[in-house]
Amino acid sequence: LLHDWGYTSIPLSLLVKAITQGAPLPPRPMLLTIDDGDISVYNNAWPVMKKYGYTGVVYIVSNRLQVDGYMNAEQIRALADDGWEVGSHSMSHADLTKSHSKDWNSLPSETKQSRLDLEAAIGVPVRTFAYPFGFMDDAVGRAVHNAGYESAVGLGYTADQWPGMLFYLWRREIKGDYPLKT
Repeated sequence: LLHDWGYTSIPLSLLVKAITQGAPLPPRPMLLTIDDGDISVYNNAWPVMKKYGYTGVVYIVSNRLQVDGYMNAEQIRALADDGWEVGSHSMSHADLTKSHSKDWNSLPSETKQSRLDLEAAIGVPVRTFAYPFGFMDDAVGRAVHNAGYESAVGLGYTADQWPGMLFYLWRREIKGDYPLKT
């Protein structure tokens, strides 16, 4: 349906360049992002998206790299080799707004170390972060910025993006039980 409606997938890096440098976007641009790194991305989403000439951004929980039911480093690298961007979805998929209130030392591991581990495992730069559950606060946002990311994504209700939002770019959640046209 998105293909029939004329949408073109773009990488998050292009959206960031459009916001910060005025880079041109194609007609009807969209980002397709998928969180968690479930094996269904590799087995199901990737072949269908490839059929329509789409790429996406996959956000990986770094401590799930070698866990059954999730993509491994080689599978993630295959997506990256096919034009997908790879981002971090934290080390453990904890609600970082709650975990830092108990342990401030967890934020560097959840943010920076997850990026370093992913880059070492897959051999490609990890420049973006997706907040687990879409939740962030000032401390979490600072930790993500300080961890060396270029941008981060959460959840929201508008397609409008601007420079002040680079560390909380809005996405809309699409659930599997939504009617197609919704």
